[in-house]
Amino acid sequence: MKSLFKNTAVVAALGALILSAMPVVALAQSSEAPNHSLISTQSYGDIKRVAISDNSNVGWVAYVLDGNTHKYIVNLNGAPYNAKKTILTNQAVPYGWAFTTYDGKTQNIVNLNGAPIGSMHSVLENSPIPSGWIVTGISNGIKLIKKVS
Repeated sequence: MKSLFKNTAVVAALGALILSAMPVVALAQSSEAPNHSLISTQSYGDIKRVAISDNSNVGWVAYVLDGNTHKYIVNLNGAPYNAKKTILTNQAVPYGWAFTTYDGKTQNIVNLNGAPIGSMHSVLENSPIPSGWIVTGISNGIKLIKKVS
């Protein structure tokens, strides 16, 4: 009987030791941040982390900084008409996108590609507009544009 009690105590102690170690293992695995620089997809809305100096991703724009060395960029290629995105200031936007608002730190942009003829938008006065659009009015730093072809 002593031997059975002794073996049961050993098994119980081992079980408790294993169970107490499990949350530590899970915590160690979940506390590791994902490496966004390894994301290699190319679809609209995809996000990746790159060096601040990396400007090699055509159609991607920075929307948030990650410290002084990296930024997160979002893929705007293939966006539907009228898609909107908030990005960092001083970002070149892909062809067909226009600036709608600016607050000193970020700017909002809208996709004008694929707009039906007759569509109208208000954009910042200094915003580029794609071919096929005309300015119909300007007031207080905002220009009203219309798709004509």
